[in-house]
Amino acid sequence: MQVYGNINKYVMNMLGKAVMVEVAEKKNLGLLPTGHWKRYYYEFDIAALFQKPYENPGKLSNQLSNGMIGFMLDTMDLVHLPLFTDGFYFLLTVNFRQKLFEVLYPNTKFHLICDHANVAIKNFKMAFKIAYKHSHVDIQSMESVFRSVCSSQKEYVFMYTFSPI
Repeated sequence: MQVYGNINKYVMNMLGKAVMVEVAEKKNLGLLPTGHWKRYYYEFDIAALFQKPYENPGKLSNQLSNGMIGFMLDTMDLVHLPLFTDGFYFLLTVNFRQKLFEVLYPNTKFHLICDHANVAIKNFKMAFKIAYKHSHVDIQSMESVFRSVCSSQKEYVFMYTFSPI
């Protein structure tokens, strides 16, 4: 996908699942490198619930729970939530390893997504606190950073690389 290109939510979902399946296959074959960052990708429709300003945190906490996803979310290094507003996708990454929320956006006009991202972060924090009352993660103290992926020299989630297993 190029910057300012079109992509639909089903393709976003498929790419996230493809990355998770590739990692699972490598893990089963013993091919994951030491120190590999564990990650989880939420589907677009679930992630979009976190953008709603008045969404019930209890309802959202169910989406984060061990019973819903099959593992403890606070054992992941990265959790990705693809979000959409004003014709652009952006990615909210909960970086548990570095203890911060990263908002990855395909341009530098952060004012277009700032409110939407902050609502999603606030909702995620509240829902996480409900779902993981006894977690070692202090979700409330995690800071937020906004990064433009179009001006970055690093490879972020907008650049997928698949390797043969």
